[in-house]
Amino acid sequence: MRPMTRIPSQAKLLLLSLSLLGTAAPSRADAFDDWPYSTPIKLNTTASGANVTGNVSDFPVLIRLNATNFNFDQAKTDGSDVRFFHNVPGTGAVELPREIERWDKTNKLAEVWVLVDQVLGNNGDQAIVMRWGNLSAPAAPLTSVFTTTNNFRGVWHMDASGSTLFEAAQAHNGTKKASGEPATSSSGLIGNAQDFDGSNDYANLGGNFNWINGASQVTVQAWVRREDNAGKIIGFSRNGGTNSRVQLGVDGTTNKAFLEARSTDTENPLSSTPSSTSLSANTWYLVTGMVDFTAKTITMCVNSACDAPTTANFSANSLPTSNSSNAVMGAEETLTANFFGGKIDEVRISNVARSADWIKLCYQNQISAQKLVQFQSQFLPLAGGVVYGDVNMNGYDLLNASMVMTKKWKIPTPDYVFEDGYALPGLTETAKYIKENRHLPGIPSAKQLESEGMDLASMNLQLLKQLEHMQLYIFQLEDRIKAVEERKP
Repeated sequence: MRPMTRIPSQAKLLLLSLSLLGTAAPSRADAFDDWPYSTPIKLNTTASGANVTGNVSDFPVLIRLNATNFNFDQAKTDGSDVRFFHNVPGTGAVELPREIERWDKTNKLAEVWVLVDQVLGNNGDQAIVMRWGNLSAPAAPLTSVFTTTNNFRGVWHMDASGSTLFEAAQAHNGTKKASGEPATSSSGLIGNAQDFDGSNDYANLGGNFNWINGASQVTVQAWVRREDNAGKIIGFSRNGGTNSRVQLGVDGTTNKAFLEARSTDTENPLSSTPSSTSLSANTWYLVTGMVDFTAKTITMCVNSACDAPTTANFSANSLPTSNSSNAVMGAEETLTANFFGGKIDEVRISNVARSADWIKLCYQNQISAQKLVQFQSQFLPLAGGVVYGDVNMNGYDLLNASMVMTKKWKIPTPDYVFEDGYALPGLTETAKYIKENRHLPGIPSAKQLESEGMDLASMNLQLLKQLEHMQLYIFQLEDRIKAVEERKP
């Protein structure tokens, strides 16, 4: 048996570089060739993060970017080159739907929503990858984060500066009373918000539309900052305001949030449930109300805490299937009373009862001092394609990961060795160099590698040059073999 040869550490480094150089990258990495920057983002739901124990499916994760965690000069002016990916076992890197709510390069602020198919509970290792820097990137795929498939029936980011209030789930936009009524505030919780004056401001969300038709469960959620008088946040009615089906508001006497609902258009009185928590003035609160017509319950939540469900007097197990004739934000559906005074941001309606983990994850992800999203060390390119800095992989196994974060750098290659007139070193000359120096020409010595490290780009170019030399030597050897065979009798 032939004895096993021990491979020196220098040779191991060279073999690793050769494998990186000579092995074709997976097809999924080819799509990343023009995105030079990337960073892993952890979704931490452990006690040190969002502190959510259960898995949450189809969750829109809010990614906040600023000058401390992102270099806006590396991306396109509108952020359209920013992409997000996660790893699917057996498939590889899959792009995640994303929606840019705000991209302000001047002030270096952005909010981006990313749809994650499942956020794992009590997990500190789950991560997605953000890529950017392709200044010629095409428009992102037209896949929405907030869809009816994910049970969203209405989503308003409240960021509009004109008279139109844009809706993200069904593109059924609303209209403000007038431009500036309500006013757009730059001090929203998530980007901009709408500031209702408490006197006569409102936003008409439109009539004769299927918001929650036939729903057996409904969740209404909004960020609110009460400043003047309390009032209605949002409501849907069948008969122009006299018979509201579902409405969320803040009581002007107790300053508690409440949800009112009825299962039929003739059901009286409304079933109403207040929150146990009062809303202090000039403070942001996440208010969530959930109604279950089948279970005949209403549940109120403020921030991440949900009260016990209360019993409601519903005569039907679901809402009527006919369209809502009117839907209004900031006032009673009649547009004449219960005007809300303060700021409203990120309003959502779903035709399911969201779980307590979902609501808590919303709160922990969307507050200013959010605890879910944790940026990791960025992979930074230098000239020649060298990655520098103390890159913290945080659980990523570079050699064994099924989703390898790499970059194909566009740098000059030594193809000049194939040009006519190139002086190919002779084998005798190369053998003499190796005998004297104990390493290949152009390749750093083991001592040099140990003291200075390895410039991966330069190393790969030198290895490519050696491979091209080897190919030329093979051609020469083949010519000599043919010549010998031709001289045979």
